[in-house]
Amino acid sequence: MNNKVTAEFLADRYLEEFRGNPRWKIKQIQDRALNDLGIKITYSKAWLARSRAKLIIYGSSSEQYSKVWDYGKTLLKWNPGSECNVVVDDISQIERPIFMRMFVCLAALRDGFISGCRPVIGVDGCHLKGAYPRQILVAVGKDGNNAIFPIAWATAEIENKDSWCWFLESLLKELCVYDQGDGLTFMSDRQKGLIEAFADVAPKAELRFCVRHIWSNFKLKFHGATFKELFWAAARASTLFEFEVAMESINFLDEEAYQWLSNIDPQHWSRHAFSTNCKSNMLLNNMCETFNAVIRDARDKPILTQMEWLRRYMM
Repeated sequence: MNNKVTAEFLADRYLEEFRGNPRWKIKQIQDRALNDLGIKITYSKAWLARSRAKLIIYGSSSEQYSKVWDYGKTLLKWNPGSECNVVVDDISQIERPIFMRMFVCLAALRDGFISGCRPVIGVDGCHLKGAYPRQILVAVGKDGNNAIFPIAWATAEIENKDSWCWFLESLLKELCVYDQGDGLTFMSDRQKGLIEAFADVAPKAELRFCVRHIWSNFKLKFHGATFKELFWAAARASTLFEFEVAMESINFLDEEAYQWLSNIDPQHWSRHAFSTNCKSNMLLNNMCETFNAVIRDARDKPILTQMEWLRRYMM
């Protein structure tokens, strides 16, 4: 140990390494310091060094929150026709308003979805990391080649019915869908408040639930390879007869398992009951899972750095 090897010293020494490798792990920082300096640094000092380097590279989170409106105006200026909706709290008070949410939809993404994509949209949320933990809400479509097509994203304070209603209302407005979601199909993992938000904002939209998440909950109570085989046979069934055969087999094994699945309407999770409107027999919300994995590097950045990372990635 050496008290002169401070977190500030380590941040300055390895600043370019931090810049080039945002995922540099604490253990790797400790090993690098031991190899270069011959000094074993503590976990907390390595963590502080990484935090210090991020502050130098990306700037202060609190300062960026104070510039959110300026960023929104700039985005609209240089991306004509796009939408950037910022929501704050206590705007009528003397104190500075508190940032709550920010919705972004680039005009090129909106126009591309309307003109060349199937009317199926996956929605999902993921946690942000860093000093101000929040949620990123995303809407992702599929193009004619069955590839993912990001449509819009937002940062919200929490994932609940209110934030999902706001996100869906902003999304439908941008897509010029005014008849309560009629003609669209939404795929989701049934997140907190999302089903209630669909009922309020888009009651006419077709809803599909990610079958992998249904299976994850189902297998907690009903174990075994036989249940798994029959469950996926019911989900993939393309005819009512195939679906009923699989469900009756589950009923023969365990009536409670059959009842558990019967409580979920087949139109939400079995192919035979899907409408043909969206021209897709998709069972999994992989497009959102893939997108969330891609944006992992942005999830620990300050708000404007995060938004700019996402904008540049979309472009």
